[in-house]
Amino acid sequence: MKRLSKILVFLAIACACRSTAAKDTCRVGLYITSLYDFKIKEKSFNTSFWLWRVYKDTGHQFDFARTTEVVNAKKAEFGPYQTDDRKPYIWSTQQVKAEVRQDWKVGNYPFDHQKLVIELEDSHYDLDALLCVADTANSRMDPGIHFGDFHIAGFRVYDQQHKYPTTYGDPNLKGSSSYSRIVAEITLERKNSWRLLVMLITGLVVAFAIALSSLYISPKHSSPRMGLCVGGLFSSVGSKYVTENIVPPGSSWTLVGNLHNLTFIAILVIIIVSIRSIINFENGKLEMTLGKDRNWFRAILGVYSACFALLIALAAWSH
Repeated sequence: MKRLSKILVFLAIACACRSTAAKDTCRVGLYITSLYDFKIKEKSFNTSFWLWRVYKDTGHQFDFARTTEVVNAKKAEFGPYQTDDRKPYIWSTQQVKAEVRQDWKVGNYPFDHQKLVIELEDSHYDLDALLCVADTANSRMDPGIHFGDFHIAGFRVYDQQHKYPTTYGDPNLKGSSSYSRIVAEITLERKNSWRLLVMLITGLVVAFAIALSSLYISPKHSSPRMGLCVGGLFSSVGSKYVTENIVPPGSSWTLVGNLHNLTFIAILVIIIVSIRSIINFENGKLEMTLGKDRNWFRAILGVYSACFALLIALAAWSH
């Protein structure tokens, strides 16, 4: 008899826990209608989407219109909050527009992949009060979303439990607090990468060619020879300023930055070789100087071309 009583108590507790979990569970989904204003310098992008929640009608009034936030947004605008009674569930919808922070990965630009992340969280109801689960079956992106430079390689929505190392002063909690978070990830792959690369490096390659051609000018014509070197240097610096308007410098190395640094080093070597050739000419060693200039021309061109191609290959096939 005692054994039977224990079994009945256990079943009652299990049913009560299941009922409580169901009562406090909310299914959350979103339908992304637009992505725009990709700002690499400002580290952000803009989006608008429809957000919905479905939860069981247990008499508990959740104030989602006031407590929902886009965690990683610079700013967010929430439209009118609408609810419908779909027995035994409550279905609520709301339109959201947000400027979202984004750490753009431009190290391999223009062979880059980007992962846009939108994080949603309820700022009031912790895990003890509410468990949010992702509505993966119904969350979508509008098929009309298209980008000039990217195509959409992937989209997923998932839920996670985010732990904060504070109770925010809640006397019922100790040490930390946890909240449900809904995360939407959009994976983008850049299109026409090789065409973009050619546009970026054309001026750089021309600048190097101008400086390198100076090695075929006799050192007795020192002014035009050094003039070509300086012209190539200024052209490469101008190319760097132009590309930085597209790919701003950051804390990590970038393909475009490395190609410019390589070109600066190559032009510096050409200038040093030219100065030594002029000095040798003035010391009466013209024939020897001309031969060395040709050898330096082939060596610099070979090393520069190999390093240039290697940097591009590492970026293109890094993923």
